Amino acid sequence: MDNFSNKALHRGIDLGATTPGNVATSIVVAADPEQMTVLLNNLVENALRYTPAGGVVDVEASCCNGSPELRVVDNGLGISEGEQARVFDRFYRGADATALAHDGGGSGLGLAIVRAIAERHNAHVSLQTPDGGKGLMVVVRFSEGTRQPDPPVLVGHRIATTPSIAT
Repeated sequence: MDNFSNKALHRGIDLGATTPGNVATSIVVAADPEQMTVLLNNLVENALRYTPAGGVVDVEASCCNGSPELRVVDNGLGISEGEQARVFDRFYRGADATALAHDGGGSGLGLAIVRAIAERHNAHVSLQTPDGGKGLMVVVRFSEGTRQPDPPVLVGHRIATTPSIAT
């Protein structure tokens, strides 16, 4: 996340990472750490690219029904329902993507790469509109028995979670 702090600050975007208060232990996913870094970088980069100044991007880690889940939520441009299925196609870019992006937009590969990495790790990627109807929430849900991609590199990727301590 440190990689994106300066970019978010420069663009006037509030970037944060949260975990729900009921997660008292670390969330561990057996995964290739380099591929998880690429996956997370693509999601955060997209969120920052399509969120206007004054907006918010939040990275959340939790467990849902025993399955680890990673969510990147923003209150930016969002993706219309009609385009949501297509954004995972290589080189596809939404109708408003170029005009509204901070930097002219990306290559149209980011979400295709995210889905490919997720599938290699037996995970599922979905898009949702956050409460309030503005922006985008990308959810990567890993199955309980998340497998290593081939070739296997057994390394744990830890998303550290610590409960808040009220002072």
